[in-house]
Amino acid sequence: MSRAARARALRLIFLIAATCAVSATSSAQTFTTLSWFPGFDEYGVFSPLIQGADGNYYGTALDDSGGYGNIYKITPAGVITILYNFCSLPNCADGSLPEGAPLVLGTDGNFYGVTYLGGESCTIDGSAGCGTVFKITPSGTLTVLHTFSGPDGSEPTWLMQDSGGNFYGTTALGGAESGLGCGTIFKITPHGTLTTLHSFDSTDGCYPVGLIQAANGKLYGAALAGGLTNVPLCENYGFEFSCGTVFNITTGGVFTLIDDLSGTTGAYPLVPMVQAANGDFYGTAILFQYGNGDIYRLDANGTLKAVYWWKGTAIGGSTGLIQASDGNLYGTGGQGYSSDCSSIFKISLTNEYTPVYEGCGDDGGLFENNTLLQGTNGVFYGSYVGDFASAIYSLDAGLSPFIAFVQPSAKASQTAEILGQGLTGATQVTFNGVAASSFTVVSDTYITAVVPTGATSGPVVVTTPAGILTSIVNFQIAE
Repeated sequence: MSRAARARALRLIFLIAATCAVSATSSAQTFTTLSWFPGFDEYGVFSPLIQGADGNYYGTALDDSGGYGNIYKITPAGVITILYNFCSLPNCADGSLPEGAPLVLGTDGNFYGVTYLGGESCTIDGSAGCGTVFKITPSGTLTVLHTFSGPDGSEPTWLMQDSGGNFYGTTALGGAESGLGCGTIFKITPHGTLTTLHSFDSTDGCYPVGLIQAANGKLYGAALAGGLTNVPLCENYGFEFSCGTVFNITTGGVFTLIDDLSGTTGAYPLVPMVQAANGDFYGTAILFQYGNGDIYRLDANGTLKAVYWWKGTAIGGSTGLIQASDGNLYGTGGQGYSSDCSSIFKISLTNEYTPVYEGCGDDGGLFENNTLLQGTNGVFYGSYVGDFASAIYSLDAGLSPFIAFVQPSAKASQTAEILGQGLTGATQVTFNGVAASSFTVVSDTYITAVVPTGATSGPVVVTTPAGILTSIVNFQIAE
């Protein structure tokens, strides 16, 4: 299959995924359109937002009417600032099309990310480029750290930083295989030295969609296609391979194929999994043998199981899940090909599915194909397609504030970076009940704390003048 044909097949899948589950509006929620995105029509594509140390939110956006994409900042009040426009250099040497992958807040205070195309050299398609890895300062100075050429990967889809400070990511194409390749897993240092850790060959997956670091230190991910299980359901959508795979890989590059997605466990995962507090992994897929997309679970024993699927005319599974401060998993979906309505839902760890909010037209429209962000103020943030434009929204579901980490792991005597709200005047920081050796309140939204000797993995608690804030995830004490 040519690169163009693969692109058409991928676009078909994304088109199928553009609508998800039907749900009912709840009057208990407060939905706010923060800002209509400047210059974007209803076809804007947004990455999931991330929270910066300054309390603002950062993301990338792509205007489907001809723009090459940009990086922007939005305040909690909805003021948007464009930090950088891609393809500002000749031949898009600085990258183009930051499609879908969220930015990463690095431990050095800069943001890191990938562009799907662009760059100066590409053996697969020299005119479009094979994509880049970049760094950008909070003030908007961009540096290209790596340009992909094909054998080292092409069309990067994800980037994350591990507890050791290095970055890991996936590319949809390229690698050691002949032709277009099935993608790679790579490691890159903050200074731009890239190492290819794994090249996919279709039997172990094709088009990897991203990675997360689990509590055991391994990186877990999913591939959109590939595997050894041939399923007619997947053959009907233009791929010569199977329904996708789930896998893990150590930071040293030891790859393990965990299982194939079989249709009865889902098909075509578009986004990475999330590890919940119970230790299991949860993901979404856009097709399902008995429905139109599903939520699947991967347990500690490596067993895949579908825990919810969309039935009838409802279609789901195009966005990832997050675990919120109430312990439930949250995601977004849409309704039908002709409707401009979509929903935000939650599902408990006991598999109870509940619609949270439905929006239509310019009061919600179609929530974009990206994962929600829950800010440390407890409020959800994301983007949607309205009747005539794209917008950034917030949804206050009445959930409690909490604290988060730039990196949720460190050794004793190392510094942990803590994000939150109302941190000014904090009087104590504890790591699973052990007081921090010292801490510094840098701003109302950012604290640094030295991990104390004797601390064990568990929640971090910050005592503020307004009350106690606790982390959603456990902080891992590294050895």
